[in-house]
Amino acid sequence: MKLKDFISDFFLTIISPYLLEIILFPIALLVLYAKNLLLLLLVLLLAVLLFLFKRHKNDKEPR
Repeated sequence: MKLKDFISDFFLTIISPYLLEIILFPIALLVLYAKNLLLLLLVLLLAVLLFLFKRHKNDKEPR
């Protein structure tokens, strides 16, 4: 039970905040190689929305 709690805490604190960035990174690489301006704008919009969402989520957490 302790090991399961440790793994879940590890996932939530270490991996989870960076999970979306890990998913978005290959998409960003594809955009760089495709040089498609519309797709680039879409990814930038997603990044901004992600940043705002994470900041909003962090503000709601009790300190």
